[in-house]
Amino acid sequence: KKDKKNIERFFDFHNVYDFPLTFLDKNQRLRKRNDKEREEFIKKYELDKNDKLIGIFGYISEYKGHETIIKALSYLPDNYKLLIFGSQHPMAIQEFSKCDPYISQLLNMVDELKKQEELNGKEMLPKKEISITDRILFLGNLDDDDFLDALYCCDFAVLPYMEVNQGGSGIASLVLETKIKSLYSNNKAFAELNKYYPNTFSKFDIGNYVELARKIKNYKEDYTEAIDKSLEKYNLENNVRLHMDIFEEALKK
Repeated sequence: KKDKKNIERFFDFHNVYDFPLTFLDKNQRLRKRNDKEREEFIKKYELDKNDKLIGIFGYISEYKGHETIIKALSYLPDNYKLLIFGSQHPMAIQEFSKCDPYISQLLNMVDELKKQEELNGKEMLPKKEISITDRILFLGNLDDDDFLDALYCCDFAVLPYMEVNQGGSGIASLVLETKIKSLYSNNKAFAELNKYYPNTFSKFDIGNYVELARKIKNYKEDYTEAIDKSLEKYNLENNVRLHMDIFEEALKK
C-alpha cells in the first residue's frame, strides 16, 4: 500500500493497483499438518519426536538476520532446534571465495558458542545434554514441494529480517498462507503485510534475540481465524482475477 501511494504521488499515476503476494491455491490453503508426514520428516533429518523445530527459509543473506535466531537458541531449552533451509544466493558467488562472507560469519558464531560451552564445562557449570552445534542444522535448498512440506512440519517459522527498504517478502507471504506459528521482525515490509493481514502473526524488534526466544517459548497465540478472514479477500484466485480484470479493461480501450 505504501508503494501504491508513492507511485500515485511521485509519478501522478491514477490507475495503480496493489495486492499482496500470494502462492497457494484453495486446496493448498486447506492443508492440515499430518502426523505421519511429520514422523517421516523427523526421520529424514535425524531429529527427535519431542524436538521443537524452528525453521528459517530462503537464501542465506545478511539481511535475513540468521544470527538473531542463532543467538535466541541459547535462551531456549535443548529440545528446540533450528533448521536452516536455504543456501548462498547464486548472485553472491564469487571467484576463488572459500566461503560466502555471511555464511562464514554464521559458522564463526557457531564455533564461538561451541567454545563457550566447552569453557563452561571446565568451570563445572551444569553440562548441556546436547551441544548447541547439534541444535543448528544447515539443510540446504529445497524444491517447491519439499519447501512447502518443511513449512508444515516445522513448529515455528521465524523471519528475523533487517530493514532493507523492501516492499514485501515472498517467504513472509507463504508462511502466512500456511498458517503455522510464525514470528516476524518489526521491519517495514512486514508492517506493510500487516495492512493486508492484520493481527495474523507475532512480532519482535529487529535483532532482539532475547525477546524472540521468550516469544517462541511462550507462544500461545492462535491467528488461524484472523488469517482465514484476510485470505477470503487476499488469495491467489482473487489476485489472478484482479489482473485479468485490469488487462481486459485495458483491451477495451
